[in-house]
Amino acid sequence: MKLEEIRAWLELYDSKGSKEQLREWAKISKGLEKTLRAEIAERRKALAELRETSKLANELVANNN
Repeated sequence: MKLEEIRAWLELYDSKGSKEQLREWAKISKGLEKTLRAEIAERRKALAELRETSKLANELVANNN
């Protein structure tokens, strides 16, 4: 389930859903948030590695000229 689907459901049903349904949506949202935070951390690490590689490549180019 995607965050957009949860948001649409909440907007559509507003407070008409049962407490159990709302708890389930909150649980799903929290899981999606956790997954997204992990993906962001991985991408930040990959970006840092890419920057370091790019810096090294630029230094090698500069030293070979």
